[in-house]
Amino acid sequence: MHVYNLLKFLIAMKKRNLLLIIVCILIALISCSKKIDTTEHLYLCNALEENVTLNLFKGDTIFKYAIKPNDTIYLTTIHSGYVVGGGVNGHFPPATDRGEYLCSFDSATVAYNSLIYTFTKNENLVLDSINTSVLFINQAYPINRNSIGDYSYYTYDEEYFEFLDREIANLSIANPDTIESDTIAPKDERHVPSVYLVNQLDMPIDLEMHHDSFPLSVQEELSWYRNAGVQNFTLQPNDTVYCDSIVYFTNDAHKYFIFPGTNSYNGLVSSYFRIKINYNDNQYEYTDKADIQMLLRADSYWYIIFNEEKKNHFGWE
Repeated sequence: MHVYNLLKFLIAMKKRNLLLIIVCILIALISCSKKIDTTEHLYLCNALEENVTLNLFKGDTIFKYAIKPNDTIYLTTIHSGYVVGGGVNGHFPPATDRGEYLCSFDSATVAYNSLIYTFTKNENLVLDSINTSVLFINQAYPINRNSIGDYSYYTYDEEYFEFLDREIANLSIANPDTIESDTIAPKDERHVPSVYLVNQLDMPIDLEMHHDSFPLSVQEELSWYRNAGVQNFTLQPNDTVYCDSIVYFTNDAHKYFIFPGTNSYNGLVSSYFRIKINYNDNQYEYTDKADIQMLLRADSYWYIIFNEEKKNHFGWE
């Protein structure tokens, strides 16, 4: 009888110890996970001499934002966050949440200098061969964004409207079925825009970027020659430094499902296989392609911006 009771006691202790171990593991997992708040407040700015009016349409509702010269107005707040140690996924807050909100509207218009630019999220409309003026909804917002802490300022300026004019020029300007036989075929136009590195953080960044050469076929086709090598940069706070250039061709008679410049930029990013970063006396090294793509993601044409969003995403101390 004493042996039986002893066995019952030992079994109970094992179950209790097992339960205690499970609880300890759960506590350890919870303690290793840290919630990072990436809430972002969005503002619209006007650096021009005339009013800019942004109209956003969703169903029967119209959201109107009239921005006077040298004025700043509130747009919205993006509530987002992520958990450190909670696994890896394709969600990059607040960029993903911001993009989902900005592209959630059915259509939009931007009025400036007696001109009205039209935008839609209907891809079929944008890609229609007779479309000569309607752009994607994400282009209704300025390409220049300045982030200060939790606040992001999108500025309407001359560069933005020059960008819109280029994008409209890239749309199909004629249905191929309507082109007359004596029409002179438009020629390819070669573009060589610069790529810049921008430091919006409060401390310097040292970069060591290793890249491969381009395939010979690409170099010959685009006359874009680039040998394997290492680039070194030191970015002071609020500094903008030239990184490289990309090369692409456009033709006014062609309609592009993907902007040629985007393909060239992706090719540039893909050529990098190792990036070392020194920030606040801490060194970080990236060799994974997904990390490098995120690190070199261009927030606008063609600026690679290092800001609080990227710092938090990569966990720089």
